[in-house]
Amino acid sequence: MAVERVQGLTFGEVADEYDRFRPSYPDALIGAILDYLAEAPSNSRTHALEVGAGTGKATRLLAAAGLEIEAVEPDPDMATVLARRTTAYPDVNVVVSTFEAYEPTAAFDLLFSAQAWHWTDESTRWQRAAAALRPGGTIALFGNYDWFPDSAIREAFHQAHAEHAPSIDWREEPYDSEHLWDRLWGSELKEQAFNDQRAEMFTAIRTHSRRDYLGFLATHSPYRMLTDDARQRMFDVLAEVLPDPVVCEVASVLYLARTPTTPSMPT
Repeated sequence: MAVERVQGLTFGEVADEYDRFRPSYPDALIGAILDYLAEAPSNSRTHALEVGAGTGKATRLLAAAGLEIEAVEPDPDMATVLARRTTAYPDVNVVVSTFEAYEPTAAFDLLFSAQAWHWTDESTRWQRAAAALRPGGTIALFGNYDWFPDSAIREAFHQAHAEHAPSIDWREEPYDSEHLWDRLWGSELKEQAFNDQRAEMFTAIRTHSRRDYLGFLATHSPYRMLTDDARQRMFDVLAEVLPDPVVCEVASVLYLARTPTTPSMPT
C-alpha cells in the first residue's frame, strides 16, 4: 500500500540540496532581531526556541551571535543535516519534533521561525508561541521571497506553470514595504495579543546560473509533490523559458513582537 506523502515533510528528500541552494538571511535582518532583543534584555544569556529549523540556515547565524538555541525540526533527514551543520555550535540542541508535539521545559526569551511558520497549525500556533515565551519574550518570524524584476520573464514563468503544472500556483510578485501587514503572517499577527509589533523588509538582487535556479526550485514542496516525470517535464520547459543567468529580486521580510509582561495571554 502506498504511503501518503506529507507536503511539509518532503524537504528531507533533498536535504543536502536544500542546504546548498536555499539562501541565507541578510546580516541586517539578524541585526534587527538582536537590536530588538537588546531593547528588553533578559537577566541571562538569550535562550531561543527555533520552530522548523530546516538545515540550520538561520540557526547558525543566531548561534554565531551567542544565542543558546533549541532547534526543533520535524523532518528527520533535515534534522540530520541540521545537526551536522551546527556541530561548531555546542549551544544548539537539535530536537526532532513538530512544533505541536514539542513540550518546552522552560520559558524562552525568543521564539523564531525562518521560512517555516506557515507549516505550523494556524489554530494553535500563536497560543503555543505565547506559552513557550517568558513574559516580555520576543517572537521573530522571517523568510525570503523572490521574484523576477523582468515582468516578461515573470509572465512566461507563470504561463509555463499554468500549462504544464497547474497544481503549482507560483505567483511571487514584487513586495511593497508599505503593505507588509497585509501579507504573510502580518495580518494574523495584528490580531494577536502581542505588544510592540514591527515589520521590516530588506531587499537585494540575487543572481543564479539557470541550473542552480532550477536546483533551488526543486527544493520547494510544490515541486516535490509532483511525480518525478512531471517534475522533469516542468523543469525542461523552465530551462527553455528562463534566461541564463537568472536574476531575482529578493525581499527578506521580518515580523517582530513581544508577549505582554504579565504571565499569561488571552486566547
